[in-house]
Amino acid sequence: MKGERESEPFRVLGVLMTMTLDHSFEKARVMGETKSRVSALARAKFLSPSQREVAVTLAITSVFRYSAGLIPWTTSELEALTGLWVEGYRGAWSLPKSDASLFRLSRRYGGRGCPIAHDVWISECMSLISQCLKKPGVVARLMIEDLQRACLSRGCLTLFQLQRMTRLIPPQGLSSWVELLMSRLDGLGLDVTNPLWDLPKESLLLLSEVVGVHWWDAYKNNPNRDQRSVASPLEWLPHSGSACMTAVSKLAARGVLYAAQLSLGKGLWCQRATLPKCLSRDEYLALTQVLSACCQQDRIVQERALVPGHRQLTLSESLERAGQPAPAPRQQNSDDHLQISPRGMGRNEDEAIVRRRHHPWQCDPCLPDLVTFDLTSDMPFAAPGPTGWELVRKNGSLVMSSPGGSVQRMEAAQAHMMQCLNADLPAETLYAALMVACIDQQRHDEARTVHWNRHLLACIARITKARGLIGCRSVTFHPHFWWYSSLTSNDTVLGAVLDWPAESGILLLDAFPPLERKALLRRAAGRVRYVWVLRMAEQNEAYSGDLELLVCLGAIQS
Repeated sequence: MKGERESEPFRVLGVLMTMTLDHSFEKARVMGETKSRVSALARAKFLSPSQREVAVTLAITSVFRYSAGLIPWTTSELEALTGLWVEGYRGAWSLPKSDASLFRLSRRYGGRGCPIAHDVWISECMSLISQCLKKPGVVARLMIEDLQRACLSRGCLTLFQLQRMTRLIPPQGLSSWVELLMSRLDGLGLDVTNPLWDLPKESLLLLSEVVGVHWWDAYKNNPNRDQRSVASPLEWLPHSGSACMTAVSKLAARGVLYAAQLSLGKGLWCQRATLPKCLSRDEYLALTQVLSACCQQDRIVQERALVPGHRQLTLSESLERAGQPAPAPRQQNSDDHLQISPRGMGRNEDEAIVRRRHHPWQCDPCLPDLVTFDLTSDMPFAAPGPTGWELVRKNGSLVMSSPGGSVQRMEAAQAHMMQCLNADLPAETLYAALMVACIDQQRHDEARTVHWNRHLLACIARITKARGLIGCRSVTFHPHFWWYSSLTSNDTVLGAVLDWPAESGILLLDAFPPLERKALLRRAAGRVRYVWVLRMAEQNEAYSGDLELLVCLGAIQS
């Protein structure tokens, strides 16, 4: 990453991103590159008007297509992008600025058929989902999890339910691309009909279902509403309705999905103080008011016995703790894609399927295959190990399972390095010590750990000529140093030293508890060789105490 701060952009597979997932840089790049190419095309007088139109379709829209499925473009931004494409079409015929209807209209009806960014974005997003689902393993799982997170943010279990929720309150602000896709498909009259993960046949009553039905019925029964705006209740929805939907989203993020999880009996609901501390008073009152008005009180009371309470964290855990199987990704094959049907069609009727779009370079004649991809690391395979142990490698990780049933994961390269450094150690002793080190490191990480960049430590070692690293474990030690001193004595089996050699070293001060640092620094000060102290600059009591001691020892100037 080239960006030194979280707000600076860097490229990931050619897409500009930031650590805060700010997409404005990629959007600005696409708009700037599109304007540049449109201007260049206007000067290409050697091309015929039809050839210029083809150039817009292939060479200019491709700038947007490459990252379209990853970026949540707003409607106004897509309209501005379409305007640039229309400008390219208009320039192809050397026409002045005029009505764009002729260029936007399909060739079927006598127009020029300029691509519409809104339609292209929908096509690319669905193509992205289909491509990911056809790659079994990590890629398909990550896509399924991304889709499930979008559903969970609205308190839903399926994409079909998410479509209905986005109809009630359309995506706004920093909405995910999944919500935008579902909303725009809903606007086209298309429904997602095929479930991408398995769900229980008998589902419990969702909070989002109760709230959505309540406000939608209230909207349809409102005598003052405009009959022409049936599908857009957002402006009519009162503040209490918006607060209620916000409460559903906040609770869903903490695993509270079902109405029964908030029930204490018929018409009785959990107190706000006993719920996750995320709801405001207005949100809680709005939600309980809607729940009290629900006509399915008997069903909620019956389902109350099936759920243990409101302390669930994820979609999978919510279903598992309710005595129902967790949603599992469906078995994917080469023909899998997001399947939709026109509004009003049943599951058993003929369904309209969005066909996969073929890029121009995928048509005849095919380009030669000059690039090959080695995906063997994506598949797990068993590694040799001692009797009773199970070792599995996948994606650069080593999963170790001991005869006693304990399981730990670490980097396969790290385990191989420790095996080379301790070649005389029996394999069973080696892996047992590595598992203990993994457990110790996990406990340390849960408290507080500063993981210093390995490249930074290597540069410091090269400049200072330090040969030892003090304050790391065998699972974090790297071969830029000759020796290391661990935080615990368990790593002595794997070559860690208790008595520091008479050589210079780097002390990772933040790795040690604050109460041990005073004796540690005095020990470092009494050595003949230099000990370079590396610490995180923070504003707290421990940092101030370390600073004062370093000044007293003469390590730094006051």
